[in-house]
Amino acid sequence: MKKMLILGLLLVILSTASFAAPTFYGPTGLIKSPSADSLAAGEFDLALHNYNKTNILTFNLGLAKGFEAGISARNSNNSNSTRGFLKYTIVPERSGQIGIAVGAKARSNDTSFFVVGSKYLPEIGVRGHLGMETVGNGTFFVSASKTLPSKQAFPKMIAMGEFYGGELNLGLRMLLTRDVNLDLCLMDLSGAMIGLGFHSSF
Repeated sequence: MKKMLILGLLLVILSTASFAAPTFYGPTGLIKSPSADSLAAGEFDLALHNYNKTNILTFNLGLAKGFEAGISARNSNNSNSTRGFLKYTIVPERSGQIGIAVGAKARSNDTSFFVVGSKYLPEIGVRGHLGMETVGNGTFFVSASKTLPSKQAFPKMIAMGEFYGGELNLGLRMLLTRDVNLDLCLMDLSGAMIGLGFHSSF
């Protein structure tokens, strides 16, 4: 019983610490792929990503239990655009249950929808995600993350990898404090992306 309680606590800690950060495309998750968890009501994230001469400023807010919404402002080659997005966790992730979320991303000229399932695998200490997005003919993604061993609470390192629509992205999320994270990623094994995020609540 004690082991089960510890395992459950670890699952909650890993899930919260690892994924309370916006992706390059907005909704909380890993590098580009979203996860099935959403910000809690009153929590918010502010993040800045830089990749390939593109800067993206993102704000995410937990509106209600399992429901997050956000907006991203993008600047690329003197061109500006905005994107709005929503994510709702239909089934919360538990020790014996896969978490499931659905969401949408919208710009002035197009809207896409996604579904994602997430599960922590205690046998190997990895959290996996599998999903699909309605971009083009359909974009499939699979991703995983692993919290690296450390004797200190912070900084904490989380290794991330994902196969997203034909791209292989690798990254390291550094939790500098409980509220600040730094992402260093290699997009499609060729271009560097850096992200700085701040997490708090009202």
